[in-house]
Amino acid sequence: MAPTAAAASLQPLKVDKSGRYFEAGSKHWFWMGDTAWPLGVIYKPAEVDTYLEARAKSGFTLIQMSAIWDGGTGTESGPKPNPNFAGETPWKNHDPLQPNEAYWRNIDSVVAKAAKRGIYIGLLPTWGSFVVELKMINAGNAEQYGRWLGARYKNMPNIVWIVGGDRDPSKMSDVWRAMAHGLQEGDGGIHPITFHPNGGHSSDFFGKEPWLAANMIQTWASYPKIPEVVAHDYNFAPTKPVILGEGAYEDGPEYPTKPITPLVVRKQAYWAYLAGGSFTYGHNSMWRYLPIWRESLHSEGARDMTILKHIFTSLDWWNLVPDNSILGDAIGTGKEQNAAARSNAGNWVMVYFSHPTTARLDLKALARDRFTATWIDPRSGKKTSAGTHIRSNAESWTVPASWEDAVLLLRN
Repeated sequence: MAPTAAAASLQPLKVDKSGRYFEAGSKHWFWMGDTAWPLGVIYKPAEVDTYLEARAKSGFTLIQMSAIWDGGTGTESGPKPNPNFAGETPWKNHDPLQPNEAYWRNIDSVVAKAAKRGIYIGLLPTWGSFVVELKMINAGNAEQYGRWLGARYKNMPNIVWIVGGDRDPSKMSDVWRAMAHGLQEGDGGIHPITFHPNGGHSSDFFGKEPWLAANMIQTWASYPKIPEVVAHDYNFAPTKPVILGEGAYEDGPEYPTKPITPLVVRKQAYWAYLAGGSFTYGHNSMWRYLPIWRESLHSEGARDMTILKHIFTSLDWWNLVPDNSILGDAIGTGKEQNAAARSNAGNWVMVYFSHPTTARLDLKALARDRFTATWIDPRSGKKTSAGTHIRSNAESWTVPASWEDAVLLLRN
């Protein structure tokens, strides 16, 4: 039994003509993701409502969720998929080609509830362990499984397929290809597909294959590498949207680069967007389904993502061009990297300072000599006018006192 569309106003996403971003219908669509891998499995229906309502109010546009779950990489309880909150398993006789309708009706419900709130679901057909280690999904059934899933959700507009599931794309690559081809056959190619790799990898392994609509990156603990790896995929040919699909989760205890503070969350996000990509946020309590997950809905890092979205969507962000030449000698290194971008028409420049500093900027990217400057606090969204300036006058810019980081917006 296939689910039906719950929100007529939503339209399937497609890559825009620039090849850089997604659009829904004729409007550009801003990817601001959140991670709740087990949302459709271990979260109860009332909890799903609580979660989605909070995320909708915060402006998140997509939730990354796995249809089949077993605890997450490093915590898998295998060899069987975890049952959902009601004790239902996804497959009868542990056979992916024998779906358990009671289990999948709950996945349908989560997708429909998200659509009702204007949220897209980045849906993993399975966590990677069931392909790479356990081989329950394999060369013999992956395409048929994908075809069944694609057909089931063909009429749901709010799906982005994410194959992979925290695995090296070079391992079992033929199985992932078969699954992707099955998904496209099943849904007629309506929904875009990307690949969720493990830490330190990008889906650009599949980047030249036509079924892959966007490149996705996981940096895990190595968040200082974000500017470099997003820039690499931004410049990869053929041109495709770039998504930092998993960095370091806010408050995550497992990283050698911890603590993952709200400041670190902001650095990851601004680095990704200003390098020409998009970003998926995550909180440790949410993906682990810890008892404090409700409190985490309103964490500082999540609130900072709402502020970030307001900043970017106040501009024609889809015309963004990464341009660190604006920073001159102030690019920085390691955990104190700064980032800059401009519009392709040169009518605005955005600079992100990841730490208190003073910098002299090269503003020849601005189309006109006269411009206004505004400081924006990434923690509060508070805007402070920095006056009107002349581009040809060499000036130094100092992050306002007591700010951890800052956004400087310059507009003609």
